[in-house]
Amino acid sequence: DRQRAVTATRLTVFPLVPGAPLDAAALLAEVAAVWPEGDGRVSLNVLSESLLHDLIEAQPSANVMIEVPAFMAGEAAHTAAITALHAKGNTLLIKGRPLRELPREVLPCFKYSIIDLSDDRRVGETQPAAGATRSIGFVQSGVSRIAEMEASFARGAVAVLGWPMGDAIAQAAASTSASSKPKSGASDLEVI
Repeated sequence: DRQRAVTATRLTVFPLVPGAPLDAAALLAEVAAVWPEGDGRVSLNVLSESLLHDLIEAQPSANVMIEVPAFMAGEAAHTAAITALHAKGNTLLIKGRPLRELPREVLPCFKYSIIDLSDDRRVGETQPAAGATRSIGFVQSGVSRIAEMEASFARGAVAVLGWPMGDAIAQAAASTSASSKPKSGASDLEVI
């Protein structure tokens, strides 16, 4: 977040074998073992539509945040499950730009939208446009440099996904190439 505090851990889940059925209850049991309710938040970025549907239906604990692709949020078939999950207290994040208007009952279910830096139409603005209010806060993804992170916060981002390590990696590479003798293990520790 703006104070550089880690607010959640993002876990990306996908099948090792494309099309293989995945068990939502087993995934939630593993997640609960690492992030028990009341002991930290986890954001699930599930890259399997069937598993994501099953997770939404399974009603995970309230510390589990669910990232829902915009195309799923716009489908009427998912409306009841999304609104039930929201009513239970889970934080929902919408990923991507909806191709059509979301159902009225679904839009308020999302606390944040995830906007990739490369897709952000506000890049170049130093602050949110005057008179523009958003009902959903946004989390910026695709940030790799400190300056990008600062600019995202200036545009109103509530958080950034990932940790902008591009500057540290570039500095470590520059200091390694500038020295005539490589420092034994030093560049690895600098990057870490």
